[in-house]
This record gives sequence, structure tokens and C-alpha cells, in this order.
Amino acid sequence: MTSDVAADTGVHIGDGHLFIRQNGADTDYSYDVTGNAVDDQLCLLSHVVPTVERAYDLHKFGVHLDARRTWMYVKFHSKNMALFKHNTLGLPNGRKLNLSIPQVILHDSRLMKYCAREILSTDGVLGFYTASKNRPHKYPRIQINMTAGTVLEQLAKFLVQNLSLKVSCRMNSESAGVNTRARHILQINGVMMLKNGEKKSAFRTHRTSHA
Repeated sequence: MTSDVAADTGVHIGDGHLFIRQNGADTDYSYDVTGNAVDDQLCLLSHVVPTVERAYDLHKFGVHLDARRTWMYVKFHSKNMALFKHNTLGLPNGRKLNLSIPQVILHDSRLMKYCAREILSTDGVLGFYTASKNRPHKYPRIQINMTAGTVLEQLAKFLVQNLSLKVSCRMNSESAGVNTRARHILQINGVMMLKNGEKKSAFRTHRTSHA
């Protein structure tokens, strides 16, 4: 297991999608990563694509831009890669139901640093917030909002035990609806979060908000 496979697994958990169709001659083995056409284009092309290419020794990919030029995705076609992701790593085919971090990565702290970094990069939002109206100072925090509760619990445990970060989770922050799943929030707080994260795992997020 390489660091690039672990990093791509983090990307996959965040913004990736696996599609395997085995129906005689009508087969498809594809993996795509979606992002905002403006905010995420550089990350997709200069970081995600090279990571996937190194991880699975792939050298061809497609780029799709939606009609409104709002979203884009990069797509890879490879039977070996798709079956490895599904059969070996246990990543779901189609909708990412019952998603969790693969055990082979979860129990290796070195690999988890790469995987966690990419989960934070794809789904995390870095914000700077004031503690109160009477305090002018801004305090940093990273927040992730997703439906994969198991992933958030696994990620929180790693960040606390291995990186000594201050982490909190709010499970079922948004209840499930008729056509929606419950959403959960993980939050990393404090200035030391940035210093420790940069030093120990080099995590980053390309989405920023202020409040």
C-alpha cells in the first residue's frame, strides 16, 4: 500500500465516485472526482490527477465541464483500479452508502496522514470566527459536513490520538428526510490546529470562509 493510494482514497471518500458495471459486453470500470469548475479546477488537474496516476500507474483521463460551467470532473477508466478499490479497499460501487476508511489504511498511522489530509482538503472548510462581539480576534477552525458518520468518527479518533488536535463531532446535526440522509459535522478548533496539522500531516483545505 503506497502513500498515493492512501491519498487518493481520501479524495475518493470526499469527492470521488466509483462505477462498476459488469453486464456481458456492456461493461464499465470508471472512477471520477468532482469539483467546482472555478475553485477546484487547479486542485483537480495539478494535484488529484497526478496522485491517481501515480497510485494506479494510469496515464489517460477525461475532463468534463457541465453546460453552465459550474461543475467539472476528471474521470479515469481502469478495470484493475476499479476492482482494487471495490474488492480490496472495500469502497462502494455507486452511491457511497456505508462508507468507511479502509482498515488497511486506518490501522497504519503513516498512511492515515495522507488519507486524512485529502478528506480534509476535499470536504473541509477553513474558517476564521470571532469568539464573541467583544473580542476582535479571529480563531481558526476546520469543519467537515458529510453523511458518512463512520468516516467522521474514524477521522476524529485519528486526529485526537495521533495529532493531538482539539476535535468535536455533532452526529445527526441534520436529521434524515424522505429523500435525504442524516448529516454529521466534525470540527477542529484552535491556532494549534494549524501548526500541528502543518507539521505532522501537512493537511490543507482550499475552501475558506469568514464569520
